[in-house]
Formats: sequence, structure tokens, C-alpha cells
Amino acid sequence: MKMKKFIATVFYALFSVFWLFLSIVFTSALWETSPGSNDWKEDSMFIPVGIIMIGLWIVSFLLFLIKLKKKSA
Repeated sequence: MKMKKFIATVFYALFSVFWLFLSIVFTSALWETSPGSNDWKEDSMFIPVGIIMIGLWIVSFLLFLIKLKKKSA
């Protein structure tokens, strides 16, 4: 049983890092280009997707911490 928890934790950590990296890439238009440029117009449509992904990551991370704390208590 402990091995399953360890594998699940490692899988969550790897997936979480990948998810957070992708969300930062999607929101990179916020700091790479100035509004009004062609790059901004092309990349700005991904900003809401990145913000939603960051929000989902925060929620899942908090739920993971709460679950981890309950099991250790």
C-alpha cells in the first residue's frame, strides 16, 4: 500500500510540474511583448487558458496538501 502512495505522489509531482510549466508558457505573452504588437495579438488568446490552468494547479495542490496532512495525522 505504501508503494502505491509513493508512486501516486511521484506521478502527481511530475504531472504537476509539467502542468505548471505549460501554464507559464501560455501566459508568457504577458511579459514577453508589449500590447499592440503582432506577437501580442497572436499570443494573447492563450492568456486566459494559462490563467485557468494556474488556478486549477493551485486548487489541486492545496487539495493534495490537505489530503497529505490528514493522512499523516
